[in-house]
Amino acid sequence: ILDVLVMFGVGVKLSLPVALLTFLAILGVLLIALVALSILKPGEKLNFALYKGASIYMLGTMVILALSGI
Repeated sequence: ILDVLVMFGVGVKLSLPVALLTFLAILGVLLIALVALSILKPGEKLNFALYKGASIYMLGTMVILALSGI
């Protein structure tokens, strides 16, 4: 959850366009939903989905932040 807030804050600080901030927010909400679901109903498949979801979230945010710095 902290990662989602920090990445969104960095996006705001870099003055990213609203479309990219919205994309970051949607990815963050999906990741938080996966975390909540994993806590409520733990399972091997859900943990794997959470791991992959977090990896995709970090890749997406890093690509967006890297491209915005160019």
